[in-house]
Amino acid sequence: MFLAHRVKRAAGPSPAAGAFESYMNSLSPLAYWRLDEASGTSAADETGSHPATHLSTTGVGVSPLITDGGFAKNYIRTNGNTRTRVSSDVLTAVNPLPAYWFHFRVKTTNTTDQLFLWDRGDSGNSNYRIFLAANRGDPGFFVLDSVCLFSNNGSGTGNLYADCPGITDGNAHSLVFQYDATTPKIYFDGVEVTTTGSVFSGRLHVVGYGHWFGGLHNPANMFDGVLDEVAVGSGTITASEVLDLHNLAIA
Repeated sequence: MFLAHRVKRAAGPSPAAGAFESYMNSLSPLAYWRLDEASGTSAADETGSHPATHLSTTGVGVSPLITDGGFAKNYIRTNGNTRTRVSSDVLTAVNPLPAYWFHFRVKTTNTTDQLFLWDRGDSGNSNYRIFLAANRGDPGFFVLDSVCLFSNNGSGTGNLYADCPGITDGNAHSLVFQYDATTPKIYFDGVEVTTTGSVFSGRLHVVGYGHWFGGLHNPANMFDGVLDEVAVGSGTITASEVLDLHNLAIA
């Protein structure tokens, strides 16, 4: 299996302040939460369409995970109130599964638990989720020291995973997950990693239900660490655009 590696930015001048934000916005995401607030429970969407709400102010305003960022959000596994809810139907445009992509900057040292990045669902209606985990035995999308897994749950089928060594080393890393309506892909620190598993099918979104990031829809399996620059888009972005995002994050 191909092992991912950290991508170093090519030599040259550093980008101007705000370069990451500008570049992300140029990709026309459906929603882009910088998590750049210093305090409070609001998480603004750069597109202006899908504001999110932290269940508490705990963890808001920590050091960012990109060079030109302002702040980020710390999620605490033992505190379900640190998760963030997106109440509007942000993924209506990609239901059922056509093409879509997700972007996260992450930092964690947890090597034992399921750590949820994204969950679609309320009550018992969850059918799609992305999370970091320590083994390949659970449905979902894993990203731990040895594994990344992308999955559809509930009304859909399929699991996809890939090795991402170093994801739990306590440093900031870039994760991009996308599906072009045929092939799912996982990128770790700007580089596509070899995936194992089945192509999945099913609904990415059920109209009328919200979404969560930083935790599951119920107060369990929270993320454990810092998240920054959370974005979701319709369609696909290119491998060079994925690499550009990572390079701008560490420039």
